[in-house]
Amino acid sequence: MEQSKISTRYAKAIYEYASENGGEERLYAEFSTLVAHFVTLPQMKGLLDNPTVEKSKKLSVLIAAAGEDISPVCRRVLELIVNNDRVDYVYSIALMYEKIYKRAKNIVSVKLHSTTTIDDSTRKALEGLIAKEGQSIEFVGRTDESLIGGFVLEIEDQRLDASISSQLNEIRLELLR
Repeated sequence: MEQSKISTRYAKAIYEYASENGGEERLYAEFSTLVAHFVTLPQMKGLLDNPTVEKSKKLSVLIAAAGEDISPVCRRVLELIVNNDRVDYVYSIALMYEKIYKRAKNIVSVKLHSTTTIDDSTRKALEGLIAKEGQSIEFVGRTDESLIGGFVLEIEDQRLDASISSQLNEIRLELLR
């Protein structure tokens, strides 16, 4: 079975389990922390993929990566993943869970990359333009000096690149043709 199918099935079942136990919101936060650790600590994946490392140690690593004081729901889910030999899918399961959670809670992810820090009034105006009735916005603003000017706006899987650096790159490619 391919990885995306396995990850999707596990994530759906985990979301249902967490919902039944009233822990879906906390599990979302714990899985977000886990995903962040996979990104910042690439050696963690190597350790989890190593067949010589015992399951108990893999579980300990995942528990530590999910946060200091994890919920019983998260502990049970991680134990299930480790005991079913699905540790190599844990990152994609966590990402899929985040996606399912956001869809269920009607949350839209918005990322804005700009050369300067965005103020609260601009952020709220942008959220007002993006959000449809009943939706909430998960907004992340980042500064990126390499853009030179302008911005890059990402809404879910759509991307609007209005940065000076990308426009200069397009001009450079046009001149090379």
